This record gives sequence, structure tokens and C-alpha cells, in this order.
Amino acid sequence: MLITSLPDDVLHTILSMHIDAQSLLSFALLSRRMCRIIIPTYLYARIRIKDPRDLVASSRLEAFLRCISTADAPARTASIRTIEITAEYDPSWGVIRIGDAFEKMHNLRRVCICPFNRLVFVEPRMPHLLMSLGHLHHLCLKFEGKLWHCLDLLQDLVSLQYLEIGRASPRCGYIPLNAPRGPALENMLINSRETLREIHVFVYIALDFDLLTWSYSADSGAFVWPHLHTLSVAVRPSSPDLDLARAFPSLQQLGPIIPLEWVEQGRISPLVAHLEFLRATWDTAIGMLAVGAKLRRLRVLDDPLPMGFSDDLKKHSAPCLRSLHICYISSLTRGSLAPFAEFAPHLTFIHIEFFWERSEDDFLETLTTLVMGLPLKYIWLTVTHRGDLGISSGHDVPWMPVMSWERIVSLVDSLIPSLQGVRIDLLDDSYCRHWRKVVGEQGGPAHRFIEQLEADGLLDKKHYEMNFE
Repeated sequence: MLITSLPDDVLHTILSMHIDAQSLLSFALLSRRMCRIIIPTYLYARIRIKDPRDLVASSRLEAFLRCISTADAPARTASIRTIEITAEYDPSWGVIRIGDAFEKMHNLRRVCICPFNRLVFVEPRMPHLLMSLGHLHHLCLKFEGKLWHCLDLLQDLVSLQYLEIGRASPRCGYIPLNAPRGPALENMLINSRETLREIHVFVYIALDFDLLTWSYSADSGAFVWPHLHTLSVAVRPSSPDLDLARAFPSLQQLGPIIPLEWVEQGRISPLVAHLEFLRATWDTAIGMLAVGAKLRRLRVLDDPLPMGFSDDLKKHSAPCLRSLHICYISSLTRGSLAPFAEFAPHLTFIHIEFFWERSEDDFLETLTTLVMGLPLKYIWLTVTHRGDLGISSGHDVPWMPVMSWERIVSLVDSLIPSLQGVRIDLLDDSYCRHWRKVVGEQGGPAHRFIEQLEADGLLDKKHYEMNFE
């Protein structure tokens, strides 16, 4: 039976399966009925432009529009909800076509542009076009170099549910935003306070946290982002050249925002009522837990961990925590470490990064202390040396330990009956290894391990993205 003759309900069931965009486009070209069903419902979210220069010739966007009759083209363009633009090269050619296309896509919900400042340089209309999108909920902007003039033009957006501000590539480093320009990002966060669910900020910037978290219209100190469930901020207070005193709070800094009696009585603060996923410093995480945050995933950014880390493990608990990524544990702190089971007794996934300079036996003893008693399904260990020693490899260095992949796997398998998979990145390995108990698989490409974690819902880059259709 031809697919074109299937009833609508059967056709929708088939098309709802994971089908690549090229196949969907091929189906859409079979008949006008297929075009009417597929393009507005299933294909509008598949627009990606890898290079603006492609718009001059045969980009996916132009090919997409050419597949539709001229009479239907404006309506179909208006049905596009998502667009992703990656300008990997000089976008001088053809970028004006992006601006023209944006003028027609007035129903866009999700926009991702990388690098945004490069496009703005040759197409100054871009910020104004974004501001004109009344239904824009998801905004991801990646930058190279200075970016504050771009953010100034976007600070009045009021309906964002997802905001990501970051660097275009690891080569860019973290982008410093000077204090005079900080309010632009603060205003973006404040103006969308009633709608924001997810915030990812990967730039060094001194944000006024008191301003961002205090609602002057509420007597109870309500969170300015009342529906926020994901907060991911790349703020590292150990950087000596940055003034981050007002960036994000430690427990001591929460006083002006949260009444101290709330902390003493264990009341759940509106500050963290919906917060489940946090990427921040250890002090920030402990501060959130102290006022009732029910975190499910936590990535700790401190490098190195603060001196009071071990004491915090004993004093605080995170019973809802299922996924933990922590760096860096040094051999110098091994004697003072406490079991993670005391802090997060229900962990199912843990990723620990070690800087290790002692023997393999010492490492295995420390690992035993940390993970014993945890109901883990997966564990990911990264073991390396201190980069500031100027050593690029552990080979032929007498005091540098040589770790046995097999011994580590054997240890964690015997310690954790629930364990299903292990990934280990060792200094003396040229590639990562993983092992899965269920299928008896050893070695192989590391991406298989990541795929399994994602399939089990334990590891995602964007933990909780909303559906903005």
C-alpha cells in the first residue's frame, strides 16, 4: 500500500516516529495532501542553516521553500517555529537573506544563532527582528569576543522560557562582560521573570543577585523566576581577576533574600520551589539545599573544591539528587573525604574527576570511601594529573601512578551490586573505555556510554527543554 493512500490517523502515527528531515521532505513532495500534512506539522522545526553563504545558492531553507507552491510559500514560511543558524565562516555574503527570511517567519518560537555578534555586524537588523517576534520563547545566542551592544538591544524581551548566553566555541574562552554592561543581561532575566524555566549563562559576568532574586511586590521574598527549574551558571570564584562577589549566592549571602528563620525551620523557600537542575559552585549548591531545594541533577564547577567540602558532605543532604558531576578531587584531600552516600543516598549516576598523584592503591581506597553504599547504575571516572606541573603525559614519570582499568572496574562492580555501566578516562589511555554489565561489553567507543546515559534520562546537555510548539 502506498503511503499516500493511508488514512490521516495512520499517517500521523507513522510520521510521529523518529524520521529524518530528508525523508520527511521526500514524503511531502509526493502529493499536495502529503505536503499539507507534513510541512506545517512535522517539518517546520527542522530548519538549520550551517553557513549563511548557503542562502545565496541552495541552502536548506531555500530548498524547503522551493518545494512548496508559490501561492502557499508565505503561509508555509509563517508556520516555521524553529530556526538554527551557525555561521562558521565569514557571513558577509548572503547574510542579508537571513534578515529577509526572518521578516517572514513572524511565528518563530525557538531561535539559535552562533556566533550572534558576527551576524549582527553585517546584518544590524537582527536584534530588532528578534525583538519583533511576539511568540519567541527559546533563545540561544553564542558569541565571539565582545557582545554587550547586542544584548542591550534585546533586554526588553518579555516572554522567554529558555535563555542561553554562551561562547561560540571552546577556543573563545569565557567572555568577560564588564560591570557597566551587566544590567543588559540582568534586564533580560528580570523582564522574563514570569516565564523563564531554564537559564544557561556561560560567560563571566558580575550579576546583581539581590536584584535578580528579590521581588519588591512580595513580602515573603519570592523568587523573581518563580517557575525556574534549571539554573546553569559558569561562575568560578577562584579566578583572581574577576569581581564575582555579587554573582550568585553562597549560604551566607542568602540572608537579605531568605529570612534566616526559614533556614532554621527547614521551610521550602520560593527561591527554589521548582529548581531541580543546577550547574554552579559548591557554595551555591549548598546554599540552595539549605533553603529547601530538591535538586535532582547537580554539576559542581569549583576547581579546586573549597576547603569545607568534606564537612558539607556530612552536614547537608540531598535526598532527591540522582545525578552528580563533581571536580576536582585531589590526592591531597583523600584523608578528609566523606562517603557520598551520607550526602546523596539515592544517586544513580556520578561523574568524578580526579587529580591524582599517589599510588593506585591509595586511589582505589579513596574511591571505595566515596562510592560505597550508593545505589549507582552508572559511574564515570576521569583520572588525570595536575596540569600546572607542566607534564603532558604520565609515561616514564616514576612517581606518576599507572592506573589499571581492569582493577577499577572490578572494584566498583564488587562494591555496587546495582551497577550497570562504567566509563573510565585514564591518563595513560589514548581513548576512553567503558564497560556494561548487562551485555558483557568491554571497551569500544565512549559515545556508546553517553548514549546509554541519555537513554536512561541520567545525562543531558539541556536537562529539561520545553516544547514550545
